[in-house]
Amino acid sequence: MKWVETYLPEMADDMCVLAYVRPHAEFTLSLYAERVKLGATTDPIDTYLPRFLENDRIRFAPRFMRWRRVFGDRFILRPVVAPLLAGGDALNDFLNIALEGHAFELNQGHLRSNPSLSAEDLWFMRHVHARISELRPDLDKADRRRFGNALYSVLSDKGPSGTPLGLTSDQIALVQDNCNENARAMDRAFFPEGALAPALAEADKLSCPDLGAPADHVSARQRLALLRSWPKFMRSASEADGLLAGLVFGS
Repeated sequence: MKWVETYLPEMADDMCVLAYVRPHAEFTLSLYAERVKLGATTDPIDTYLPRFLENDRIRFAPRFMRWRRVFGDRFILRPVVAPLLAGGDALNDFLNIALEGHAFELNQGHLRSNPSLSAEDLWFMRHVHARISELRPDLDKADRRRFGNALYSVLSDKGPSGTPLGLTSDQIALVQDNCNENARAMDRAFFPEGALAPALAEADKLSCPDLGAPADHVSARQRLALLRSWPKFMRSASEADGLLAGLVFGS
């Protein structure tokens, strides 16, 4: 609000803030996948999960209540639950609200997709980032993120290839035990029709077996993706010399 009052004072009195929140289990998986992609963690999810559930990022209610205290009714929070969104997804829902219900048409050919990586490809990215840490522990964090984005773009080029990322039944139970109270608080405050609590109760739809390390380890497709991603990385990285040989031939 201070930023708006300083730089856009003419909008301060009637500006709305529109936010979206994923259900707790889906948010947990999405954030884990993003952190693996960018090299922020190389831990398997069973090691990552207990620590993450102690983090304030998963405590939605206090965070969003602070936004409501500042903006009041001009703070609009929407749940990323397909049946509750206009058009069934966040993009259509956002435009429906932003355009105040006026008709619009999306040019699907110009939309950028953001496919999720498979469990096998996320294992591969963890493996590669761990090797980078061994070979070049001094590599700049920004370069590590650029490399992760470059490899992700190649791996996801034709959509997911392998097993969808999920949680074991024990991991789902852990998320539910830690987030039930927060989900109910969110629904009381923002979604009286019920959104996050029902989604958490139905989190078993994300269930998958514990894959561990893939039986065939690094596949030919994944090695090729690593080679194809390298030119994209080299265009933006400040220091990348010597890494490719160590990753491809030393893994």
